[in-house]
Amino acid sequence: MDGVLVCFRRLADDSRGTIAIKFALAVPVIALIVAGSVDLLAVRSTQAQLQTIADNAALAGARSLTLAADKVLAEERAADMVRAEMSQWPGAPTYTASYSVIEDKYGRRLRVTLNGHRPSFFGSMLPPGGWHFSGDATASPVGQTPLCAIGTGGNDLDSVLTIGDSRLRAPDCMVHSNANILVRNTAWITASAVQTVKGATGSGISPAANQGAVPIEDPFSSMVFPSLTPCRTQNPNNGQAWPIVYPENTTYYLEPGLHCRPITIRNATTLILQPGVHLFYKDLSVLGSAKLIGDDVFLFFDHGSDPKFTGPNIQIDLVGRKSGTYAGMVMATIAGNQPDINIPGSRVKRLLGVVYARRGMLSVTGSGEAAGESDWTVVVANQIQLSGNASLKINADYEKSDVPVPAGVGPNGGIMTGTRLTN
Repeated sequence: MDGVLVCFRRLADDSRGTIAIKFALAVPVIALIVAGSVDLLAVRSTQAQLQTIADNAALAGARSLTLAADKVLAEERAADMVRAEMSQWPGAPTYTASYSVIEDKYGRRLRVTLNGHRPSFFGSMLPPGGWHFSGDATASPVGQTPLCAIGTGGNDLDSVLTIGDSRLRAPDCMVHSNANILVRNTAWITASAVQTVKGATGSGISPAANQGAVPIEDPFSSMVFPSLTPCRTQNPNNGQAWPIVYPENTTYYLEPGLHCRPITIRNATTLILQPGVHLFYKDLSVLGSAKLIGDDVFLFFDHGSDPKFTGPNIQIDLVGRKSGTYAGMVMATIAGNQPDINIPGSRVKRLLGVVYARRGMLSVTGSGEAAGESDWTVVVANQIQLSGNASLKINADYEKSDVPVPAGVGPNGGIMTGTRLTN
């Protein structure tokens, strides 16, 4: 034992021994620092690469947001981008991914979140459990032209048609036809963009229609509407008998719900529809100088009903639903014997929301401008037709209104010229 101590004392007294001891002790520390530095550089590189992949995936998926009413397509394209880039990354970390579409009145955005993990130096002891990092990116379409009028009819149908001296004006949004656009006589269509799957005929189209466009599926084809069959027990003859008539020059209020009997308002009567969903089993007739007014309402017409807005001095002022199943919808008919919606030009002050005729026509007749005071309007119909001197003004001031725009239309649909990251 004494001999060992003597050896240590001699080594300590020898300067060469001191250097050797210090060096021996320093080498592991230096190696640890170097290894840790390399590990940190690898972590920073991995973090940057993971964020880049998240950015690219969000941008790729966001390209689909304006074309698909179904958000799944955008999420799938983002996921495909992530898988492709991760497969090309040597030594890629393990990861989990999430994709979500954010929808609000300002449009749609796609968020991609990637959470990565890989072991750290010294068997994940430092830091404990290994390295954790993430990439988080949100992207939205930009430079897009909102979609505000869709003629869904295909084949050889003129699904968007203006004749006479009629006018279809959509200065800040797009008019689309799944078949043909036909403009006759001195009629015209003016919009921010016009496109058609087949052909466009007539000189009154501005700008010139983009022909050969990709068809746009009816964004509301899967929307389910309430059954009105309970009315059959109240109207066993299935006719227009026993109408409810509001003939006096006063104001009436109609609660939402199922309206089984025909309803007629005339003279200078005002009928105010209370907020909610109004289901009309039979005709709703507005005659004379009557007024039909409703805020936060949705009007649905069954196969045996028809909105008859025919009075020479009537006024229609309707604002669509602000919440619930039919948020953003103002008027719809989906099938049956009389599936059309006919409105007189100058007598329609506001149609704020989506006007939807699944198998029928939206027809604007007479003279004057319909819907000009609406913050925004969207028309989705098998056929859109204007005649006479009538005009339909389709506004696109979506942010001004508290009526939300449904997916697939307005700022949530249309032509997109690019995407951008929003975070």
